[in-house]
Amino acid sequence: MFDLPVITDKKYAPTFRSLISYFVRRGVGAFQSSFKHYPQQKEWDIQVHNTYLLGLNWEYAAEFQILKDRRKTLENLKKAAEQGLLTGFIGSLGELEAERVRLEDKIHESERQLKAFKVHPQYYDIGEEVNRLTRKIHEIANEYTLNRQILLQYEESIIEEQDISVSKVEQIYNEAGLIFSDDVEKRLSEVINFHTNVVENRKDYLQSEIRRLSKEIEEQKSHIRTLSNKRSELFAILKTHGALKEYSELQNRLTALKQQLEEIRNRIENLKRFEEGKSSLDIERQMLLQKARRDFEERKTQRDKAMSFFNRNSQKLYAEPGTLSVDVAEKGYRFDVDIKRARSQGIGYMKVFCYDLMLIQLRAQYQDMPGFLIHDSTIYDGVDERQIAASMELASEEAERRGFQYICTINSDLVPYTGF
Repeated sequence: MFDLPVITDKKYAPTFRSLISYFVRRGVGAFQSSFKHYPQQKEWDIQVHNTYLLGLNWEYAAEFQILKDRRKTLENLKKAAEQGLLTGFIGSLGELEAERVRLEDKIHESERQLKAFKVHPQYYDIGEEVNRLTRKIHEIANEYTLNRQILLQYEESIIEEQDISVSKVEQIYNEAGLIFSDDVEKRLSEVINFHTNVVENRKDYLQSEIRRLSKEIEEQKSHIRTLSNKRSELFAILKTHGALKEYSELQNRLTALKQQLEEIRNRIENLKRFEEGKSSLDIERQMLLQKARRDFEERKTQRDKAMSFFNRNSQKLYAEPGTLSVDVAEKGYRFDVDIKRARSQGIGYMKVFCYDLMLIQLRAQYQDMPGFLIHDSTIYDGVDERQIAASMELASEEAERRGFQYICTINSDLVPYTGF
């Protein structure tokens, strides 16, 4: 049936199951569109089987889908790479080239460091000594700072205080209206002499402490300089030498950088191939589009016959003829049917009726035709009785004229006998 080949190497080829489903539509979903026999039917399935039934080149429809698959594969790979699931296509070509240059510079610098690297057998011991000296310098610096603060306080305190004289006290008491006795004045002088002795003793003590602190501060400064010089010498050794472990780490880092560079180079190569692949697909699609359009024009007679059948079928049911349009676009074949003022559900079902009847009218010229067209009463849901009667009469007339059988499963009380 349908003159299908027993074996085909085409990935997308017409099958009996899909072809027969246009002549025996099953379920409510099968009547939603003229070109689909179930709602989730894939685009390639629609194109391949409708072109086959309309007498067009179904192989071009299959090739359009193959090109879509290849493009989708490329796009999925790139999307997966951008999400971190794959490596090979991340970033733009300019970004990858910039990363390549950066890695090459880092590799050259790492190689230079390895060539100039000197391993010191006591590297870690020297490092410990540097740490010890640093701690000692900090301890002495803390003591130095504390001594400086104490010295400043002593230097401020040693300034001679301005003592109040006895005559000053007498003047205050005279102004207050009192007179000092000789005994009081004598005792006041003794107190002042005692106070003067205390101040002089304190001054001697502070001067002694200032000399001691100054000497200690100078010694601390000298000690800090000595330790700092020694630490600087050790730092110089550490700067010009390294440990064997560090040398190994430098080698490992260089190896890792080289691996990253190789990965970037692979990504650049893959991205170039990806872009070339997209360009190649665009060229192939344009070439296929040209071939399909030439073939489409060459099959004008077959196409016109299908359009004529559909127009006449729809005109039998409604005042004006409907239209069946078929075209070849960027993504393959496009199909559409229309009946003017077709806005109701019932008229939508009549589009399917006219299209299906047109298919069996076309197939009637072949010996491998199905020989029948079967509809469920769903196709008449919401359809006016006059159109139901007209469609049944039309199907009956065409079946008798072209040698096929039209079957409609419908309750007998729904048959519009008065409309025949």
